[in-house]
Amino acid sequence: MNTLINIRSAIKKYLKDICRNIDIVRDIEFVRNNRTLDGFLKSRTVAGLSRPTQHKEILTKEDLEKTATFRRIKTFQLYYDKQHGT
Repeated sequence: MNTLINIRSAIKKYLKDICRNIDIVRDIEFVRNNRTLDGFLKSRTVAGLSRPTQHKEILTKEDLEKTATFRRIKTFQLYYDKQHGT
């Protein structure tokens, strides 16, 4: 249900972009609405209709080094191919 949170954030950003001084996340006028949204999201999680975000494991230093090496090789290959028309 992160989609609902993202929609709320998008509305908040839109209101800021059009110079409206309204914060639908933190303003007192929206406390009840936000509690309702939080309760709705929790009830869907409890009912098994929504699952919490499953994050991937943190990359190890070795994996990061492999990735960086791979990117350097690919960048060089692209540069070389462009220079030599292959």
